[in-house]
Amino acid sequence: MIERWRYVLGELSQKLWIRSGLFVMLGIAVVPLSIVAEPLIPTDLAFELGSDAVGSILTVLASSPLAVTTFSLSTMLQAAAAVMDDTTPRAAKLLLDDRGTQNALAAFVGAFMYSLVGIIVLRTGVLNVQGRLVLLATTMLVVVLLVIILLRWIDLLSRIARIDETLDRVEDALRDALSARRRDPHLGGSAPGEIPTDAVPLVADRIGHVSYVDVEALSRVAEAHGAQVHLVAPPGTHVMPPQPLLWYEPGADRASLDDLPGDERRRLLRALVIKPRRTFDQDPRFGMVVLAQIASRAMSPAVNDPGTAIDAVDVAVRALGSWVGVDCDVEPRAPRFPRVLVPALTADDLLDDLVPAVGRDGAGNVAVASRLLEVLVSLAALHPVFEAPARRHAQMAVERALHALTLPQDREIVRASGAPLLE
Repeated sequence: MIERWRYVLGELSQKLWIRSGLFVMLGIAVVPLSIVAEPLIPTDLAFELGSDAVGSILTVLASSPLAVTTFSLSTMLQAAAAVMDDTTPRAAKLLLDDRGTQNALAAFVGAFMYSLVGIIVLRTGVLNVQGRLVLLATTMLVVVLLVIILLRWIDLLSRIARIDETLDRVEDALRDALSARRRDPHLGGSAPGEIPTDAVPLVADRIGHVSYVDVEALSRVAEAHGAQVHLVAPPGTHVMPPQPLLWYEPGADRASLDDLPGDERRRLLRALVIKPRRTFDQDPRFGMVVLAQIASRAMSPAVNDPGTAIDAVDVAVRALGSWVGVDCDVEPRAPRFPRVLVPALTADDLLDDLVPAVGRDGAGNVAVASRLLEVLVSLAALHPVFEAPARRHAQMAVERALHALTLPQDREIVRASGAPLLE
């Protein structure tokens, strides 16, 4: 339940109206706060501190943030368009969902809404001198927060549309997802086994990608009946009816999936969140796909930027290192939900999402082709789990490069780069 609420709160925190509403609540809270604080504030002190000046400050707040918000939205949309043109539209979502961007827009809109509430409260006459002093104090707090967020927003605008900034955002999202998988290789469940013949499938009721799996919810249903749940559609899987999402293996009470109460069947189905598009949270393979798309876009004739393709490959290597424990202090923990069987992430899956696209589109560039082979050699030496898939992909990458390159010297460079895996 905790993981589910964390996921829901994470989704809500990305809504602009949620953060803006906090400023409105602050403006409304001034009225009961002033009533409580009235006996504690001397009237003379309120006059000395200039509580009447709050009206002028609120008037400024009611006009300035709107212009800043309009400018910020325009700049953000231009930056998102630049990111989509230079990298991939999938990476632009990280820009739009960035916490700094969300905080800035919410602060500007929220400050405007707070000032309106404050002016209404002030003009209605419900606040006495002490109450206006409380309103002045909260207004100064809003101004300080607004100045801090504005300065951070200016710094963000100076680098928001750069390719290296986009790569850093993709790397952070990918490393977080891979670190979570290192901590829970099976999302908190157990390693999968053979699906028995008496297991019954629970099929998808819509078309889309599995973006989140609430393993705890699946485990509660399985524990209640002594059953086991075999998940066959982990996050990132594209599903559609009548494709199975999971297989329900009856337990000691031999209650099949059809024998379960309707609310428990719905609980099993709701445990898998299906969305139109993939997300980064529980789907590390999506991060590898995005890096591959950035590299492919960089190698297109319209962009012709092999350096970005090489940078994307290097980002993938650093993230994969964290998955096997290099530069990462996260250690795997024991299964928490042993009755839910979830397939683990494999090195074959991760390299399949990255290497073929880069090897195909970068085959005609000796710098990209040789760098990709050097990376595969390094991964094979980094951890045994990468050795077999790296060798397989190195063979294909060399064949593609030898077919695309025309100069014998370039071909020799490619052969030398992949030689440790081809011998």
